[in-house]
Amino acid sequence: MKICVIIPCRYDSVRFPGKPLKDLNGKPLLFYPYQTAKKLKFISGVYIATDDQRIVKKCIELKLHYIKTSNKHLTGSDRVAEAFFKLRKYDAVINIQGDEPFTSKSIIRKCYFYLKKKNIEAVHAISKIQNHGDIMNTGVVKVAINKKEIMYCSRQAIPYTQNKFSNFSFYRAVGIYGFKKKSLNTYKNRTQGYLEKTESIELLRLLENNIKVNYFIENIKGPAIDTENDLDVAKKIMKKRK
Repeated sequence: MKICVIIPCRYDSVRFPGKPLKDLNGKPLLFYPYQTAKKLKFISGVYIATDDQRIVKKCIELKLHYIKTSNKHLTGSDRVAEAFFKLRKYDAVINIQGDEPFTSKSIIRKCYFYLKKKNIEAVHAISKIQNHGDIMNTGVVKVAINKKEIMYCSRQAIPYTQNKFSNFSFYRAVGIYGFKKKSLNTYKNRTQGYLEKTESIELLRLLENNIKVNYFIENIKGPAIDTENDLDVAKKIMKKRK
């Protein structure tokens, strides 16, 4: 099975404009997940998918493979689907968000091995929430799970509990997904449903169309970059590692 990595990047982020090109220790954010994926021999190709010429220019400068996509996409997964079907030479794709500089080889490897299983159409990485403030943070997507699959995801705290948060484990979505062709066709051919529009969570398009999404649990050693403050935290973490 040939599996590629596609990293969707848009310049006009509402909360953090120009985010993929923000400097993190001398390199743009998009460089980090790209380079991590590039080091893995079992990944057949790595690409940046974007509609923005400024990002294309940076890709050319850094010699990163890129695919130019439409500027009308509502989600990163829509952009990944367009890029995947343009390539026409892979069996599945791992979608890594361009604002995830702490994506590890381990998490990509896990996603890869889940996709190789015949009975799995889509898989999503999740992580146990360690900071109680994130439970009520609508910028953090929470997931409700059973033993194998994601049942629902929301920006609200789910599942609801009358007990103190310390007595229950909450889980959050991590910015890495694995898709086979059937699930990608859902993004290519189906419009956003009520739940996806309401929650503004692209994974809900699969659940609304009865596509099962498996998951695996992984610890992330740094934040996704959604704000300037997140970027400052990331800089401090990388400085300590050096």
